[in-house]
Amino acid sequence: MNTDQQQTQYRRDCNADTAAALRDLRTLRGLTVEQAADLMGITPARLASIERGNLPHNIHNLARLVEALQARLAIIPTTDPTQPHCQLIKGVKIISQPFPNQKNQ
Repeated sequence: MNTDQQQTQYRRDCNADTAAALRDLRTLRGLTVEQAADLMGITPARLASIERGNLPHNIHNLARLVEALQARLAIIPTTDPTQPHCQLIKGVKIISQPFPNQKNQ
């Protein structure tokens, strides 16, 4: 797999993990898609799309979605390829994944 393919796969993995974490957080809160979408100020169709991995295009909007679910978004940079994409900590998933082929400078 070349670097472009690795980066594309990295983005897909991150999006899938983030989407799963949002879905898990919503269900942990006991909310339906419709209820959560109302809290977030988006349509249920848009939330369903987000939960399938079609994430907002900027971190501010993603943070707003997470905060509507009474949580905080934390991005933890790492260069350790053994770290999982997601970790479950006290019922909230923390997303972390190293960028592929990152070189120390």
